[in-house]
Amino acid sequence: MYISWLSPYAFKIGPIGVHWYGIFMVLAILDGGWYLRERGRQLDLDADRLSTITLWTILWGVVGARLVFVLANDPQWIWTDPVQALWTSWAPWTFTFNITRQPAITMPLGLGENGLPRSVQLAAAQYRDDLVLRAARVLELAEPVLLPEL
Repeated sequence: MYISWLSPYAFKIGPIGVHWYGIFMVLAILDGGWYLRERGRQLDLDADRLSTITLWTILWGVVGARLVFVLANDPQWIWTDPVQALWTSWAPWTFTFNITRQPAITMPLGLGENGLPRSVQLAAAQYRDDLVLRAARVLELAEPVLLPEL
């Protein structure tokens, strides 16, 4: 169902518009961070270490996803106006699965050789949540997340 009267902006502050999907992404990230801290507390893991991992994962996830979007859609744009390409012309890329009602999950894949976090996003056809969950479980067993020594 398409709601034609709903604005994509929750509100605007001057020329900067805050999208509804951005608000929900932030809420999801905060909820995930809270869950990670609570689960870490149950497993007696260092809360500061978990917060650092969460912060770096969010930072590089956003930057990397935006860079891939720009390179996939208009690679020349990055050389002509990199600030415009990466930040001010922000385009949605992750909420596509929500709109198409496809199940999707993002899985951590530990740390790369350079110490930065790695991850992968899995998606399947509509109503095939079982495939996403099974693939995620296989990845979880094959590539357990190891916390770095900080």
